[in-house]
Amino acid sequence: MNILYSDDYLLAISKPVGMICHPVGHYQGDTLISRLRCLFGEEVRLLHRLDMDTSGVILLARSTQVIPGIAKQFERRTLEKKYLALVPGSFPQKNGTINLPLKKANSLSSAIKIKMVIARDELDHLSATTNYQLLKRTTEYSCLLVTPHTGRKHQIRIHLASLGYPLVGEKIYDHGGLPFLWEYYLRKKSPWANGFPGHGLHALSLTFMHPISKETITIKAPVPEYWNDYVGDLVV
Repeated sequence: MNILYSDDYLLAISKPVGMICHPVGHYQGDTLISRLRCLFGEEVRLLHRLDMDTSGVILLARSTQVIPGIAKQFERRTLEKKYLALVPGSFPQKNGTINLPLKKANSLSSAIKIKMVIARDELDHLSATTNYQLLKRTTEYSCLLVTPHTGRKHQIRIHLASLGYPLVGEKIYDHGGLPFLWEYYLRKKSPWANGFPGHGLHALSLTFMHPISKETITIKAPVPEYWNDYVGDLVV
């Protein structure tokens, strides 16, 4: 794990694809938080999460003193997150905004318990807004710079899929979720796998105000080298 930032209060690392952030359900094995607590002590706390198949910058507290201040920035949406999204095909638009409310799927609408769905004309929805900008495209793939203005679960993944451009390697919001079900129940790589590690989502940067020093800090995570095989060198 690449340490991107560290002081007496905060820690930021570049999370690799395939690593779970914290113990969940029956899985209590090797996780990001367990490794970091071995290195830095039991005070280390996750301040947000990334999906197992998402790479990039993740912020942790080394002191409980900073937790309320960072939590308020997440709640008030003053903390800025930027992502890179890799999608198949030649993405047609240079930039745009997606405003589609989300909600958790129920057992009647999906066999995948963790799935989110678009909540059209319903009262129990969560507002969700995502901005995107086309950075680079080839005949086979496109890379977008994505800024979520809300932090809903799977927001970027489902928003891009709603445009007809699910992430490369997407398992839940492409092919009706069959890749996820195949791997979850059969414990085998799905027939839809294309060799891309995880899925095409990379948490590129976080910008926030340090709760103690009051400085504005931007932390960037390097783009994984294997992205170059799909869109070449990226300048971001």
